[in-house]
Amino acid sequence: MTHGFRSPPNEPGVDAPADGIVEVVWRPLVAVMEAAHRADAAGLVQELRDADAWSVDDQEEASAYVVWILRYGVAAAVQGRPSAADLHDLAVRLYPEYSKVIRRPLITLEDTLRKVFRMPELGPPLSGAHGLVSACAAAGVLFVNPSTELADIRPHLAKWRARGGDQT
Repeated sequence: MTHGFRSPPNEPGVDAPADGIVEVVWRPLVAVMEAAHRADAAGLVQELRDADAWSVDDQEEASAYVVWILRYGVAAAVQGRPSAADLHDLAVRLYPEYSKVIRRPLITLEDTLRKVFRMPELGPPLSGAHGLVSACAAAGVLFVNPSTELADIRPHLAKWRARGGDQT
């Protein structure tokens, strides 16, 4: 499914700053990734409550952001486009921290990474909500300092979205 770029609202600063990133989506995603990084499962759940009010468009926007963030982070970690073996090795490396906030088997993390790179999943398919939470947790444990690194890559994400980038 292709998701179009959502135009910023008429009132600057209400929903999206000049870069076009939707703040009501971005802020909770960053907070969820930070909670995952801190191994704060309760905090992750609390931060996800902000997402309960998301519209369908916001949910699609969140999915697109997280997919791009993971692609960016994984490509940086493996220094290029990852192979299936790279994703497996990265999942094994990240799993001890990931499992502190997501109580699922290693295959869930590996499949989360595989899905982002359009590789066939090895286990049962992840549902939309479970996939988003798993992807956020994966990004949270992938980055060394999520709030700083996400702020640094935000302009690149904004450019990608402005060009009509989506998750497919």
